[in-house]
This record gives sequence, C-alpha cells and structure tokens, in this order.
Amino acid sequence: MLFARLSVQSQDWLGYHSSTYAGIQGVHVNPALITGSNYKKFDISIVAAHANFSNDFLFFDAATITDFSLFGASDFMNLYVRQNLNGAQKNAMLNAQVQGLAFLYQFTIYDAIGFSPRARFFANIDRVEQHMAQLM
Repeated sequence: MLFARLSVQSQDWLGYHSSTYAGIQGVHVNPALITGSNYKKFDISIVAAHANFSNDFLFFDAATITDFSLFGASDFMNLYVRQNLNGAQKNAMLNAQVQGLAFLYQFTIYDAIGFSPRARFFANIDRVEQHMAQLM
C-alpha cells in the first residue's frame, strides 16, 4: 500500500533500449550494448521518432484506445474527452525526440563504433489553476 501512491515516469522506449536487440537505438541508454548487439557487424537506422504528451486535466474515454474511427466523430470532444474538475492545480508535460541516420559497426565482439545524432525537446507546464486550464 505504501508504493500504491507513488508516481513513476521513465525515459521513452526504455524496455527496448536495454535489449541486446536494440542495436544502435540502445546507444543513448547504454553505449556498451553495441558491442553485444545481436545484429552482428552492422546495424543502421534511417530515422526514428518519438513524441509524448501527458497531463492531469484532460483524458479520453477508454473506448477510444481500441477504436480509432471514433477520433473522426464530429462530437468527439463532447462524447469521449473528459475534464478533471477537482479544483486542484493542473500540470502537463510534452517531450519529443527525432533521431537521424544512425549506424553501428562491430569490429570484434569487444570493439564497435556507432554514430547516432538526435534532437530532443522537453516542456513542462506546472501549477496552472483549473479555471485557466479550462480557458486554455
């Protein structure tokens, strides 16, 4: 019960990045993984992207998760989007990442080289009063 009240957030793709099948994608979390990659010798990634938005004010009805056709409904906001109107301050977070052409090359099982350029963006909006969040 003690841990039930904790909120935990982690980096994107974390389970994938720690795998030996991550190849060049894992270099940002653990660069040593490129020597033990299961792809042997060479791995290339043309482009990879990730975006995430989270908040504690607006949320979707669970039905929208499995039925993407609902997003096109003209009354989507009225039927499936709810507001958390508990009077508390609201928070939001946005992050995005784009990785360009990346590669790794293994010389031996102990030696490898990799190149992985990426751009990252993070933004937080914290402690917004509920009436202001409704206006936004």
